[in-house]
Amino acid sequence: MRRLFLRLLLASALAALPKTTFGQEVSPLIVEGPRISKTVFTNWQNIELTYIVRYMKGYEPLLDDMKPRNMFFGPLELDPEFADNLDIRNKRSSGGESYFDVVYHLRYIKEKKEELEIPGQKFSYIQLQAGKEITELSAEHFETQKFLLAYKTVLTSNADDIKDPIDFGSFSGPAWRWKVASGGVLVFGLIFSLLIFRKPVVVVHIGAAHTQGTALASQIKIEDVYRNIENGFRKIQILTTSDLAMRSELGEICNNAKLLIRLYVPHIGAGATNAEIISEMKVIQVPWVAERLTMLSLSLKAADDFLYNVDSVAGEDETLLKPALKNFWMVVQELHPYRVYLHTLWFRVKETVVGPFRRRGWWPWKF
Repeated sequence: MRRLFLRLLLASALAALPKTTFGQEVSPLIVEGPRISKTVFTNWQNIELTYIVRYMKGYEPLLDDMKPRNMFFGPLELDPEFADNLDIRNKRSSGGESYFDVVYHLRYIKEKKEELEIPGQKFSYIQLQAGKEITELSAEHFETQKFLLAYKTVLTSNADDIKDPIDFGSFSGPAWRWKVASGGVLVFGLIFSLLIFRKPVVVVHIGAAHTQGTALASQIKIEDVYRNIENGFRKIQILTTSDLAMRSELGEICNNAKLLIRLYVPHIGAGATNAEIISEMKVIQVPWVAERLTMLSLSLKAADDFLYNVDSVAGEDETLLKPALKNFWMVVQELHPYRVYLHTLWFRVKETVVGPFRRRGWWPWKF
């Protein structure tokens, strides 16, 4: 009898204890996890936290409260691509229970390099009741446990590879075109350089016709005639206008100047006067050369007037002759064979490129 009484007393005491004495109170919504995609990570790496939500029939989780922006993950930041939408996967049910996985996409972009404490999350739910709207029902919460994540101090090989998401397509086509264009420029530049820097020809044909004087041109080089004129002007600088040697040297310069004009315009005869030489300049196609040869003819006329004592330059007035000789020498320098060659070449290039358009009236600009 006494033993039965003790058993009844023990059963009454156990019945009076709260349910939590034997274990955790059963919740109609339970959240398991999270499952972590990586427990050790480096800066900018994506971290996925997956929670399994289980709830009983008659209850419903509040999905709006579960959205990423309504949760707090401590030092981890939300991936902007998944910040506004809830990533729910694997919806399923078994008996009176329903399940689904909810995934949160996070990253760490700060400087703290140690274990990071990630706080627990609150998941809200309600008990459905007939005749009541969801907004009229009070919400309950289930809170998960906090956990730790380890942050490595060593960066990955592509940690600084920050890429622009814009796709500009392939550059192989433009690269090939630029290679072809650069090759063309190189070849054209090489050919043009060979034309420019090669030694000028013996006679630069700049006139319209050259039937006369071709035999002379084949025997005398323009470079030699120009060098004779240059040497003559060096000698004449140390002589006075009253010196016979000065007159003789000036006469030699005039003869070489006439020869220089005949080499550039071969159809001019050896006995042509200054007036006839000037009138023949209209046949020269290169304007720059025609202008310089005309100036040379005028300087030649002034020197001839001094030598033969005619017109206003007659006599031995040094103050009038010296400026005339200076202009004479400046014009001769302009007619250096290399300069004449470059201007003639440039004129031909312009006529080849622009000439057809100008002749048809399609090129109104001066070039």
